Amino acid sequence: MRLSILMLTVIFMWMPSKGFGNESFYKEKARGWHWYEKKVKDNERLEDQGKVMTPSEQVDALRQETKEKLHKAMIEPTQDNVKEYIKSQKVIGDSSEGFSKMWMKVIYNNPELDPTVKNPTSEHALKISRTQTSQKKKDNIRAMSKEYGLIYFFRGDCEMCQGFASVVKGISEEYNWDVMAIRIGDKGHELFPDAKPDNGIAKRLKITHVPALLAVHPKTGEIVPLAYNYITEREIEERLNTIIGDR
Repeated sequence: MRLSILMLTVIFMWMPSKGFGNESFYKEKARGWHWYEKKVKDNERLEDQGKVMTPSEQVDALRQETKEKLHKAMIEPTQDNVKEYIKSQKVIGDSSEGFSKMWMKVIYNNPELDPTVKNPTSEHALKISRTQTSQKKKDNIRAMSKEYGLIYFFRGDCEMCQGFASVVKGISEEYNWDVMAIRIGDKGHELFPDAKPDNGIAKRLKITHVPALLAVHPKTGEIVPLAYNYITEREIEERLNTIIGDR
């Protein structure tokens, strides 16, 4: 038995290599392993190809592809290269157009998302909207005038005060707003003949610049600065609505 095994071993070791082809057994074995690895890599590649890309990955891939085609067309401006870039750009353009159309469709079907509902674009609608907005602002100011009083500080020899006095008077008349005018110095103003002399109230309220206009709530003592310079009636209205809007 031992002899038979020994003879088989000798025969195997001295057997011509051509019996197994042009390569040795060990090389065949090695080639078999390479074939296995290649098969595994092929399978992995197929799995990668079957992987679903996210929308962001798809967009990035499309952009990168278009970018590469653009650069290739710039470096090698052949008809084929430029054509490929144009085709890639068309894909992006068609996609953007489809998105824009769907965007508008969603807007049309969902008025709460339509910005023109609150901000119309047609000239006639804009005129109506401005009128409504203006009226609402005036109503807000009129409501505030019932709770607050105005204090106007001025000097009779101040040109800015002389000009701003007419603005304050206009606000007072339009909104039926009570105004207490305080004159600093001896000289008064014809629009406010009943102006009271400063009895130290300017210092207590830290009035360092004139003209100055304040809104004062008589019950709570709240003081709201409106102007420390000559501004227009429109600017005062905007400031008042900003203050009202913050409440």
